[in-house]
Amino acid sequence: MDLTNEINLRLAIIKEHGIIGFIKGYFKKIYNLLWIKTLGLRGNIVSVDNMKFYVGELVVSTETLIFLMNNHYERMERSAVQKFVDPSIPVIELGGFIGVVACYTNSILSAPEQHIVVEANPSAVPLLTRNRELNNCHFKIIHSAISYGMDPTVKFNLAELGSRINGNLTDQYVEVETLTLSNLVKSSGMEHFTLICDIEGTEVEVISNDINILAEQAVVIIMEIHTDFLENLVVENLLKQLDDAGFRIISLQDGTYVFENQNLKSDHS
Repeated sequence: MDLTNEINLRLAIIKEHGIIGFIKGYFKKIYNLLWIKTLGLRGNIVSVDNMKFYVGELVVSTETLIFLMNNHYERMERSAVQKFVDPSIPVIELGGFIGVVACYTNSILSAPEQHIVVEANPSAVPLLTRNRELNNCHFKIIHSAISYGMDPTVKFNLAELGSRINGNLTDQYVEVETLTLSNLVKSSGMEHFTLICDIEGTEVEVISNDINILAEQAVVIIMEIHTDFLENLVVENLLKQLDDAGFRIISLQDGTYVFENQNLKSDHS
């Protein structure tokens, strides 16, 4: 950014927030940078919801660190878990990343071993595993990518943090074994389950291919629908498929949807 653009940006911030707001924002930015620079002195540990998370690998971006520091990371998902997860029902979680939502969810379950977390990113799995142990959690970790293609593996791009399967590939990728939700449910032996899903757009494939097993066995779905890069028509179709299968939206906050299965509502009310 050249000097002119920098000055114009700062003037726009002052106009919107006032000089006091500008100063507060400036010092907040400095504080955030200092906090990140000194993270190693604290063992690369961040506290969220009275839990501790190791973030020492490069897989965790600066933006994610700032969200963690301010207790904003996956805040809507954690709020939905608190309000809508029945502790007596097993949980399947697609997209665990470093385990913030997974550990919080696991801590409220009556049978914490009845919780499966699927994570595709090979760089995130060691952190997910370490944070599970750090917080004395008991969920099972499966290193696989949710996919419904014919190939037994997919290419996972390591160049983009929180990357999407087969999205904008560079030479930094690895092959990851694939898994479908229906196969996971069948192998788990779960009769009913809560689904937590944050898999960067692949939620479309899950709904399109496994709507029947969801209608039969998923009591509640907590799902981040990525409207920032999914086309409106795709999102509308996804929501219609869920509605036609008997799921009703009971909460929506910043792209995090909570659906309740009306077919199973009486069984778990």
